[in-house]
Amino acid sequence: MGRCLEIGIRHQFMARKAMHSHNYRLSEPFRDQVVILIGSSASAVDICRDLASVAKEIDSAHGDGTVVFRNRKVVLADVIMHCTGYKCHFPFLDTNGIVTVDDNRVGPLYKHIFPPALAPCLAFVGIPRKIAPFRLYEIQSKWFEYINWLASQCGCQSIEKWRQQMFCDAYENMRLRPETYRDGWEDHPLLSEAHEDFTNYTSLLNREKNEKCKNKYLYKVQGIQALQ
Repeated sequence: MGRCLEIGIRHQFMARKAMHSHNYRLSEPFRDQVVILIGSSASAVDICRDLASVAKEIDSAHGDGTVVFRNRKVVLADVIMHCTGYKCHFPFLDTNGIVTVDDNRVGPLYKHIFPPALAPCLAFVGIPRKIAPFRLYEIQSKWFEYINWLASQCGCQSIEKWRQQMFCDAYENMRLRPETYRDGWEDHPLLSEAHEDFTNYTSLLNREKNEKCKNKYLYKVQGIQALQ
């Protein structure tokens, strides 16, 4: 989830376009435009270089987003782009409080990947920051070569075939279409399998929950009868 700063400069240009670097694809749409980049890390540097040959003007904001010009210059921006990182946000993931996000820190995670209480069924890749990202992601992903072995050691089910295929297809899609791979996916059959698995899993959980409630009720009834 892209993190956009709530700063005064954004309100000065409400009629102009504001976006997060996550949505940046190509430089051509910014031809002859004035662009303000908020941020000074890798994304801001890469996009600045990419826009240098097409944009009319590029200005950079740092820290709290304030743009300061010594000559009191005023910039009317066409686009304000927030290159300000991401918020860790998992609205789709319910772990009953086992995994939490505190000040953008996800935990507890063993080796920054596995929640101990949920391993190996749940894992995170790409959480650490201030690292050499792609090399780290490659190393972290190698854990998944052993995930089925870990599952067998823990007495858990191995990774579903549809999940493995989805990962392989996503990687191949990214390799073939690095600029646009996030804009389209051909994974509807795999999503159908995933939905079927999820439905079966939740049904199993509901049956187990009902069985526990039934046993709890019988235990109470037996206790009352024993007292009588």
